[in-house]
Amino acid sequence: MSTSRPHPVLLLLLLAGACGGRVELELPPEGVPLFVVDTFPASGATVEPAHLSRISVTFDADLGEDAPQNPKILDKIRLQRRPAGEDAFDPNPVDLGLPGYHKPTHTLEFNTELGGVGEAATAGVHFRLTIGKGLEAKAGRSLAADVHSLFWVGGEAPGAGN
Repeated sequence: MSTSRPHPVLLLLLLAGACGGRVELELPPEGVPLFVVDTFPASGATVEPAHLSRISVTFDADLGEDAPQNPKILDKIRLQRRPAGEDAFDPNPVDLGLPGYHKPTHTLEFNTELGGVGEAATAGVHFRLTIGKGLEAKAGRSLAADVHSLFWVGGEAPGAGN
């Protein structure tokens, strides 16, 4: 059985119409852009290192079966680390691990146990996951701007309580 999800722009139009308001929507010249609809961990979350066995990004459109091997997609996704007590993110990205793709939900998922996230995920670390502008879905829609998801690793930071 196949299910379909309504497009976010359609939901916005239906909601506004139901409230009796007029909706004006200006689309970019190239049409409706690609949207990131979810990330794991969620932006703003605090997670324990044990819960970082995967990092995922869900889109509102199909990226294509080749997404886990497609450098045009994978090169647009990066994870950076800022250690506890530091002011800036390390410019060198953390290895996200082995990518996989769940076509029915349009979710690109990284098995971080096979990457460098485990070593980097110490208490107090701040991570920034960036999904880069221009990442393109199978049908040609692309992200109009960078999307950032920020999350923290819980526990006591080194030197805390001293």
